[in-house]
Amino acid sequence: MQIEDYLYGKKLHLPLLGRKPDDMSNEDWSFLDRQVLGVIRLTLSRSVAHNVGKEKTTTDLMKALSDMYE
Repeated sequence: MQIEDYLYGKKLHLPLLGRKPDDMSNEDWSFLDRQVLGVIRLTLSRSVAHNVGKEKTTTDLMKALSDMYE
C-alpha cells in the first residue's frame, strides 16, 4: 500500500501499529494519530472518505477500510 510506504518514509507510521509507545505522552500520541488520520483521509477518494468520515483514530480508520475492501 503506497500510503503505508509514505507514512514510514515520513516517520509517521507508529499509529499504524495500533499502540502508543510507552515513552510517548498521551498528548503527543493523540497529535501524531490525528496527523496520520488526516494524511490517510487526504489520499482517499471523496466517496470512500465519506464512508469512513466518522472514524476518529487511525486504527479505526484502517479497520473500516479493511472491512470495506477485504
